[in-house]
Amino acid sequence: MVLGCGAMGGALGHCLRVQGIDVKMLALPQDKGVWMSCVERGEVHPSLGVKLHEDLAWCRYDEVKKESLEGYDVWVAVSSGGLLWAEDWLSGWDGCLGGVVFATKGMPTYKPVLRILEGVRGWDGKDVPVSVLAGPCLAKELARGMPTSLVVAGKDRAGCEDVREMMEGGSSRVRVEVSDDVEGVSWCAALKNIYAIGVSALEGHKFGMSESRSSQVGISRNGMAGLFSQSVKEMELFLGMLGLEKASASGLAGAGDLYVTVGGGRNGQFGRLLGGGMVRQEILEGAMRGVTVEGLSMADRLQPMLDLWEREGKFRKDEFPLLGALLKSLLRGKKFVCPPWIV
Repeated sequence: MVLGCGAMGGALGHCLRVQGIDVKMLALPQDKGVWMSCVERGEVHPSLGVKLHEDLAWCRYDEVKKESLEGYDVWVAVSSGGLLWAEDWLSGWDGCLGGVVFATKGMPTYKPVLRILEGVRGWDGKDVPVSVLAGPCLAKELARGMPTSLVVAGKDRAGCEDVREMMEGGSSRVRVEVSDDVEGVSWCAALKNIYAIGVSALEGHKFGMSESRSSQVGISRNGMAGLFSQSVKEMELFLGMLGLEKASASGLAGAGDLYVTVGGGRNGQFGRLLGGGMVRQEILEGAMRGVTVEGLSMADRLQPMLDLWEREGKFRKDEFPLLGALLKSLLRGKKFVCPPWIV
């Protein structure tokens, strides 16, 4: 079952059904437009531009019966702002669930992932196995069957292998790595949203006129590469600070996901506008009105954690110059000024 029918939920449900897995889509109130398009009219998914698999089953989340959940895995594809609600909803199915796969990014800014659904029993009487699906995965590309690489992380190796087999199926276009660094992978999935804003900001900055075409402005690809490298470096330092595996920062959940987010995500779009001289409020009230920018909610929740860790002597600001510059801009409504020595 897939909880949430937005872009990622729709793409995951479609991919799993193509691989021969029986899937039921659990629609939330905010999925009204998806329901009308896909269920009532049989048209394409409004965010994906793809007609989802005809054999997908659909149900409103509040119409789910206990017997229909027993032993089934639930794949959570809500926005980060809905994570605590999703945890509360899932906790109500104590003794029913098979496993839970979180495709939502940003969990560790709420609570440690390994404490999510803590104490909730599965249908077999054991603790519900929780895993995290992350990596460079633009929903539109996954839904269209384009090559995609992901990483699934969890402490239950068998459960992670099940997720890998379901996603890969017999396809050569989906590849899933398995990791036991669930907290590290989850932190990378959250942090790269903030860093993607910074890397993309340099793309939005106008560095002068082209010599050959006076109407064309120059984009500093060199500078963007420098910020990309600095982002990965800071994610590695961040994971090391928490005693997690630094390698996750240079893997699919860190560098891989950062790459596609800069190139095609909403955080990247926000960053380009920020680099063009706009500030947070101006962007959200104008070009991106009503658009969820995960990097902003990540920044809002991260700053109090950093303040605490700094008081404890764990976090040192001077080791994270790019993160500091980004938080100053995003949280204070200032224009983004990249530290010159980074690029």
